[in-house]
Amino acid sequence: MAEHVDAFVLSSEHGLHKPDPRIFSIALHRLGTAAEDTLMVGDRSACDGAAVEAVEAGMPSLLLPPLRSVHDHRLHLVEALVAAPD
Repeated sequence: MAEHVDAFVLSSEHGLHKPDPRIFSIALHRLGTAAEDTLMVGDRSACDGAAVEAVEAGMPSLLLPPLRSVHDHRLHLVEALVAAPD
């Protein structure tokens, strides 16, 4: 899956906490992309209220169901989305 991801931006690495909108500016700068061409993926509705901030910044967002066990899988949903033909 990592070959489909151009950059990971973790709030803990930047001293920010969700849903601080500055995290999206950092991600967009690192990627060199426009907000409307960048997908924000989250997995916790409570923590990823950032998805609202992303949408307001013009970024499409995908909120996945949270993992409930180590046997759960969710990234196939993202892979299917990014692999979908235009």
